[in-house]
Amino acid sequence: MERNLLITVSEDQSALFGVRFVASFFTDKNPIKITLLYIAPDENGNDAATGQALEAARQKCISLGFAECSVQIKSITRRVSLIRDILAEARRGVFDAIVLGRRGVSRLEEMLGESTSRGIIEEVAVTPVWVCRVPDPTRRNVLLCVDGSEQAFRAADHVGFVLGPEQDHDVTLLSVVEKGSDPAAMDQTLNHAARILRDNGVDASRISQKTVQSSSPQRIIAKMAAEEGFAVVAVGRTASGNGFITQLFSDSVSANLFHDSGGASLWIAK
Repeated sequence: MERNLLITVSEDQSALFGVRFVASFFTDKNPIKITLLYIAPDENGNDAATGQALEAARQKCISLGFAECSVQIKSITRRVSLIRDILAEARRGVFDAIVLGRRGVSRLEEMLGESTSRGIIEEVAVTPVWVCRVPDPTRRNVLLCVDGSEQAFRAADHVGFVLGPEQDHDVTLLSVVEKGSDPAAMDQTLNHAARILRDNGVDASRISQKTVQSSSPQRIIAKMAAEEGFAVVAVGRTASGNGFITQLFSDSVSANLFHDSGGASLWIAK
């Protein structure tokens, strides 16, 4: 099954983190369809520079193993804001994920402290978003964080959809509970998330489960991602409720996770 990715690019060819992450993460590149999106700041932008940036990014994709026919390019003029324009384009194209590199990460970090940050995250959740760090080919596997919310289970569905045919990555299901809580209370949640993964074609042998006690979910996630060399941390963005994912996307903890996910790329789904 094809996976359609919208990857944002800029004229800074040294920072194609999104392109490089996707190329490093997927062994079988045939099912991957890429649209490279460049958003010009205004109508008076340099068309030649835009075309050069997109063509250079396209050639980079091809050199990294993607089929020429699988890589499309598109440029638009900024209409509202960088983030909102990207999200609108993703909705029009029915993409499976938005892939942001360093520039996107910086923009999100800047906006997290502003009054519009909660609304931005709400919109981001419409389409899964991948926030890509500097690619490290030695990193493998996905750390999928679940708390029993529907959003977390949809994150599991997204991870399963992406990884079903991608045999080189395993999934560790992580549940974080308050200190003093019974870890066994999360067994049903973890088993349900594992079932979602299996329904998407992820073999049971590729799935492991872990529950840890902590008052700081973000710190535990970053620590595990760094120590165990996960390529991806995947979470569901919960709008309300008392689960740890809700805490994860409170203003301060969100900023911390965007800033430090243990060196892993971050996948956010709702």
